[in-house]
Amino acid sequence: MTERQATAVAEMKKPSGWQKWLMDFPIQLYRIGLGWLFGSSLIVIVHTGRKSGATRRTVLEALGHRALEGEYRVISGRGRKADWFRNIEANPPKELWVGRKRTPVTHRVLGSEEAIAAVRIHLMKYPRMSARISPELVQAMREGTLSEALAPLEVVALRPVE
Repeated sequence: MTERQATAVAEMKKPSGWQKWLMDFPIQLYRIGLGWLFGSSLIVIVHTGRKSGATRRTVLEALGHRALEGEYRVISGRGRKADWFRNIEANPPKELWVGRKRTPVTHRVLGSEEAIAAVRIHLMKYPRMSARISPELVQAMREGTLSEALAPLEVVALRPVE
């Protein structure tokens, strides 16, 4: 990872104002029963605040769904600094919302090799979308430096408990 990329991740701020409203909008659609509009691309994780103890809901873009294991993989763009990541590390997540389903969930943080493979598959499967959303990761994959680019990030597998 270049110094510029590392600095960009470190300086990434929480969204506020209209950006926060836009990021939280899918939660409102899920609440009124329209989560199916997102298929399995946008999911919601319900977790407990590590300090407040309050129930929190976070919209996450799924890197993919592994049907055999039933896992959804997500990336924490702010790495270990993301509130939702810190919350699920302190208290296991409560629930996962995907489409019309709401199920209890378990989680695990992927090791570096598994995380690199998951991100590489996602970048290759959705090249146009990836180029817009995460051009740094696309460039790192082209340059063969994906492992360095992912170093400050975390990839988490969420598995519904039936």
